[in-house]
Amino acid sequence: MASGKQNLTFSDLSIDAWSKIIRDIDRLKLIYEVGNNLVSFGTIMILRHLALRYVLDASRIIEVGSGPGTFLKKLLRFKNSLIIAIDASPNLIYYSSRRYSEINHILALAENIPIEDNSIDAIFCSFSFRDFFNKEKFFSEASRVLRPGGRLIIIDTNNSETITTKLFILYVMAVGRIYSKLLLKRRNLLIGLAGSIKKMKPVEFYVGKLYNAGFRKVVFKKFLLGNAFILIAVK
Repeated sequence: MASGKQNLTFSDLSIDAWSKIIRDIDRLKLIYEVGNNLVSFGTIMILRHLALRYVLDASRIIEVGSGPGTFLKKLLRFKNSLIIAIDASPNLIYYSSRRYSEINHILALAENIPIEDNSIDAIFCSFSFRDFFNKEKFFSEASRVLRPGGRLIIIDTNNSETITTKLFILYVMAVGRIYSKLLLKRRNLLIGLAGSIKKMKPVEFYVGKLYNAGFRKVVFKKFLLGNAFILIAVK
């Protein structure tokens, strides 16, 4: 498999912040889905279902930032398709591969995808994009591996830079304190999530970056009072 040569600069998240997020997701993997639905008031489950509608047929699919495999089970609806899960955490790759042995798992960075050029029909990022430490490099890699007409689907939280975002971050921190007590951890296990949401730009900011990376059409729709979005970019 080919891999694009990338300058792996930590431009959107520091290496320390990124590493803490990876460790925290490792610790939360057993309650990850329950926690996500609690934090999002169930919206995450709905958005993941809606995102699948934007890809009707695909023979080769990647999920980048697959984590414990929550979204992978939905991708199994694509019968006879090659599905590849990519994540930067060895622990999560191992955990997910035990759950879904029929899916190919690759330990790799979103910013350096070890896949051949023009070979993928669809890429999904299900609430993982906010944790990529160099989002422009990811856009370049996604454009490289997608075939012409292929689609990048991003589902994630949106920093709308409004009072609703600030209130949502405070809510995330409160939920994190509950998690930490239940798991007997001193540090708030969602502090990384709150931090990555703060570091996110409004979804509109990424549209131009996607065009610069080689995508010919980019559309998005906001949900949850502007605090979440689904973005579709077509190469």
